[in-house]
Amino acid sequence: MSQSYGASWMTNGGPKLTETSKAMITDALTKLQVKSPWPSNDAIVAELKFAFWVGMLGPGYDQTLWRETLHQGFVNGKSLKRSAIHGRFNMIRRFRNRVAHHEPIFEKNLQQIHLEVLDAVNWMCTDTAVWTAHVSRFDTVFSAA
Repeated sequence: MSQSYGASWMTNGGPKLTETSKAMITDALTKLQVKSPWPSNDAIVAELKFAFWVGMLGPGYDQTLWRETLHQGFVNGKSLKRSAIHGRFNMIRRFRNRVAHHEPIFEKNLQQIHLEVLDAVNWMCTDTAVWTAHVSRFDTVFSAA
């Protein structure tokens, strides 16, 4: 996105974003500007909710951002359709929300979800997927449960 629209693409009006995406950026900026009137681009990226990033993979951006730039972020997922990538990340988002809200997840196939998360990370970067698998405590915690 930075290569196509500039380092401050979230605030410079570069890509055409949905009103929902713009509102999420505004919310992030409002929170950050309490500490600094000019937050860095990295701070904005970090403050944005996971829903923002999943939304960027949604059908509303298929003909624009996905085809222009976003597909390039999935170097190991080139054979996958945008809808499959969005579906996977949306599943991860929904599962993450269940965990964050302390909802029961015992009926879920947690081993499968763990593998699907690692697979999704691998779509973007093999090295990061290997590192994630290495530092993950899932197997240890799951076997102890």
